[in-house]
Amino acid sequence: HLAPSTPYSVTVAAQPAGQTCTVTNASGVIAQADISNVDVSCQNLQYHVGGTVSGLLGELTIQLSGAESMAINTSGSYQFSTVLNNGESYSVTISTQPAGQQCTVAGGTGNINLANANAMISCVTTALPPVITNVWPASVLGGYEVTISGSNLELASIVFNGVSAEPTLRTASELRFVAPQNPRGTYTLELENIAGFTSQSVAQGEVMTNVMAMDAGGSHS
Repeated sequence: HLAPSTPYSVTVAAQPAGQTCTVTNASGVIAQADISNVDVSCQNLQYHVGGTVSGLLGELTIQLSGAESMAINTSGSYQFSTVLNNGESYSVTISTQPAGQQCTVAGGTGNINLANANAMISCVTTALPPVITNVWPASVLGGYEVTISGSNLELASIVFNGVSAEPTLRTASELRFVAPQNPRGTYTLELENIAGFTSQSVAQGEVMTNVMAMDAGGSHS
């Protein structure tokens, strides 16, 4: 008990784990009655799940605990916007792999322990994405011969400007075909049936730029 006219001060001696507490009406002088308006309020500290991505060449989609999704298209740091309290569980999973790569998560599951959680993602190339490596006049066949290099091309089909094109050379690492017309301007080039790459990613340009510009000099972009 404190005698009347005695000053008092209430402070937080130790904060609870994962919370921060504050005191209102914390000090004063004892009058002729008990002090009953000292209030202590506590709030949960908020934490995030993030980490770094290494080796990424395409677009990767990750998910936090089956809820928040995030698309990543470059190596570096990332952080989910979802906030978690101390002790809450989390799980970082890969929902969509980048074309031609395999990514894995280290430290992807656990419980928040008084700090932000780090889940490290590393990606390795499993197949080379197809790219146009040469465009050259085809003197014998007419038109322009287009060379495509990559991986798993032995079963690939070619659609140039909406028309199927028959390869003049087909190996696992190289395709060649003759453009069916003088390729001035911009044309669409689509590849299908490439192991490790989906037709959807081809359509979206994740496997290769599916629009190429060529001129009479044989240049391409």
